[in-house]
Amino acid sequence: MTRARRLVFFGLALATFGLAAGSVFGRVVQGGFERVILTETGAGPSSLALLFGDQPGAENATGRWRRMLEADHRFTVWATGRNARALLHAPLHVFDAESCHPAARVLAFGHPLLTFGVLGIPAELATGDPVAAYNLVTILLPLVAALALYLLVVEWTGVPVAGIAAGLLYGFHASKLENVFHPFAEDTGWTVLGMLFLTRFFERGRTRDGLGAASAWVLQLGSSLYSVVTSICVSAPFALWLLWRYRGGAIRPAAALASIAAFAVPAAFVLWPYAVFLTPGEAEPRSRLYGSWDAVVPSGVGLVAIGVLALLGLLSGRRGARSARGVEWLLAGVALFCALVSTGGNVNARRLAEAAGREVPVALPNVYEALAAVLPGIETVRVAGFTDAGTHLALCALAGLGAASLVRVVPGRWRSVVGALLVLTAWLGALGAPRLGIPSPVTFDTFAIRPPESTLAFHRELERLGNTGPILELPAPVGLSRIDQQARRQLVSAYHHRRTSACYNSYLPPEVDEVEVLSGELPSPAALQQLRGLGFTTIVVHHPLGRWDPAWSQRAALEPLTRGQGAPLRELHGVPSMTAYAIDPGAEPSPRGRP
Repeated sequence: MTRARRLVFFGLALATFGLAAGSVFGRVVQGGFERVILTETGAGPSSLALLFGDQPGAENATGRWRRMLEADHRFTVWATGRNARALLHAPLHVFDAESCHPAARVLAFGHPLLTFGVLGIPAELATGDPVAAYNLVTILLPLVAALALYLLVVEWTGVPVAGIAAGLLYGFHASKLENVFHPFAEDTGWTVLGMLFLTRFFERGRTRDGLGAASAWVLQLGSSLYSVVTSICVSAPFALWLLWRYRGGAIRPAAALASIAAFAVPAAFVLWPYAVFLTPGEAEPRSRLYGSWDAVVPSGVGLVAIGVLALLGLLSGRRGARSARGVEWLLAGVALFCALVSTGGNVNARRLAEAAGREVPVALPNVYEALAAVLPGIETVRVAGFTDAGTHLALCALAGLGAASLVRVVPGRWRSVVGALLVLTAWLGALGAPRLGIPSPVTFDTFAIRPPESTLAFHRELERLGNTGPILELPAPVGLSRIDQQARRQLVSAYHHRRTSACYNSYLPPEVDEVEVLSGELPSPAALQQLRGLGFTTIVVHHPLGRWDPAWSQRAALEPLTRGQGAPLRELHGVPSMTAYAIDPGAEPSPRGRP
């Protein structure tokens, strides 16, 4: 294929994927790019179903999990905007997030989302708004994934329309988009890019391809722990297969060392905070949620488009992957392996049988637990079911091989027609066509997530008054309110950029307990002094319902500390929903404080 022809088809692929992105994400543009994000309506497979699968008791926990999912959504928006800004202004301190003061390296207590920050930089530069940065990232992720698989399939087959069909099924199918609350869990496009560059590296030995593979896997490592586990399950077998097939190929030792270094140095930067701060005592293994086998297999038109084409790809031989013979069987093995990892064998079936008092089936091998025994860190992952993203990846790559074999088997004059039909089938399988009676596999609505303007104006006024330093947010929420309130307060910090006691993450640093104990002892002057010693310069009391709010009593309790000469508190600014106090404004901050 000539260079001009490759560029024409790449432009066609980009236009097709752009139209698909517009059909999915048009709502956030219409609803306000800096105000709303997508949420799943429940008309199709939902994140709740993905989390619970067929586990017993799921129907009784929907409300609680819905609140947690929305809190997770706020966490992702916060991390995206906050990381984009940190990477621009203080990249070496990117793990020192502003939340959970006075804890250090806070980002290491959950998913890093550094790659989300990288992708969000253009929106940060243009708007400075975390919601805009997040929306840009959610649009780019399926585009990157679709284009990556397009390039990989074309590399293997030389058939661009097969790459377009596979890219649609991979980037825009419900299997990738339905978990809108945790987009990082399905973020495996970087693994596909790594596979592409590694294939070229073994075939041609070019240093630039080795560096491309290293960069792709660094971006994968910086995404989330969920997608890293999936990437390991896909990339390790693929790398071993390349070693077996090419026996080192044309790779020169110097190029190999450069590529390894290009991955190892940034990987050490990303992983070191986890090695230091997620010690066994702080990150104990959690009860794991596994997927169910019926969630692994696509449904509806998607089942036909992916399943049938994948079967054709498995049987295609040289008609499919001309430049990578045997890869079809590797992909089939990877798809099955990832399904076994995500389901834990038959964990959910055994739990259901036990809860119903039926005979419990014989346990199948739990591959995830076997991996957790040898790979440090993945024992902390809660939702093993997300690993089925690797099954979706492998099946879509197989579907690309099947599409290529179909194009090749028909006479030349009919190939354009067959190619167009394949792309149309892939579009219907991924996105549906409601006007033609083919429902969309998953439907979305918008969710206004930007903090109220009154809250942002409150913090702008504190800045105008010269108030700086870490904020102690009161009252400390408890129970279910903790999930919602901490996530909301943490999201606000992505706008005012100050350190705060608000803390929502996968794990909580031990300093959070210390701050909550001291907060509960207020208005004790001794507790106030200790909080000042932790670096807090400001107290913000939230009482959104005014005098009818139970939190109003916290404000009333602090009032005596504002009276008299040399009072330890000074009221700075108040609105109906919040009041801000400066702690001992005449004193110098403690060295532990990081204003």
